[in-house]
Amino acid sequence: MIVRNDTHGENKLKITRWILSLAGIILILGLFITGCTKPPENTKVKEIEFWTLQLADFAPYINKVISDYENQNPDIKIKWIDVPFSEGEKRALAAVMSNDVPDLINMNPSFGSTLASRGALIDVKQHINKEDYNKYLNESWESSKLNDVTFGIPWYITTSITIYNSDLLQKAGLNPDNPPKTYEELKPASKAIKEKTGKYAFMPNLTEDGQMIKMFNKYDVPIVNTDRTKALFNTDKATQVLDFWSNLYDSNYIPPESLTETHRASLERYQSGESAFIFTGANFLKMIKENAPQVYNTTRVAPQITGSNN
Repeated sequence: MIVRNDTHGENKLKITRWILSLAGIILILGLFITGCTKPPENTKVKEIEFWTLQLADFAPYINKVISDYENQNPDIKIKWIDVPFSEGEKRALAAVMSNDVPDLINMNPSFGSTLASRGALIDVKQHINKEDYNKYLNESWESSKLNDVTFGIPWYITTSITIYNSDLLQKAGLNPDNPPKTYEELKPASKAIKEKTGKYAFMPNLTEDGQMIKMFNKYDVPIVNTDRTKALFNTDKATQVLDFWSNLYDSNYIPPESLTETHRASLERYQSGESAFIFTGANFLKMIKENAPQVYNTTRVAPQITGSNN
């Protein structure tokens, strides 16, 4: 969750309180609500515009939090806008470049870092006391920091798992009880699936959200030095990682759209039964169940794929 930079003093604190309540930590919600004082009747109502990314399924929860908070803070009005996932970054950039900027945006850390580097976001750590700050995992804070600026408040955290279509694996002559555990194991599996079913094993989104940097991390390839003044990925190991993905692409084991499409397209491909794997958060299982029940019935899960056999 990121907060824009031109929000003024008292409102910044109010916003921070409200976002902490939205994080689903009831103790913090109670603490901040009881700490608010009723404003004079002539106080002008302030509106906070809050954007989320495709969270319509959570509307009952979010609307209740908004209603409860507004009842306790009559000087604050929350305007909630839910943005389609595919339009999130585009609309956020357009808003930042205009005079109609939301106060809060639900965004991933990498995009938040881009906005923070342009001075568009406040340092939220200045508006959170140490006790509340320490209730979050340190790693979640680190993912929302740029230099010494903490530009976002962690809202939810998920890690990738392997979601796979056991029926497609079986048709390709693979053991659905023993899916690939590493990318090296995934390569021959991708070959078998393409040759025996005509479908792709998976569709990585190689140009989205720093995917290649994440891939380097999985292979323990350093990106920059500690003070971020020098690139460190011009190494033989980094070349091997790039060659691995280049070979998958050249061999037509991953679709050409891997260079242009987003995670949403990968999900749609999996839901249509056109790919055997998707590597994403467990929260997407509910979406698969609702949108593609037949695929869901053959879906299994496994731990996140790792970068090497070592």
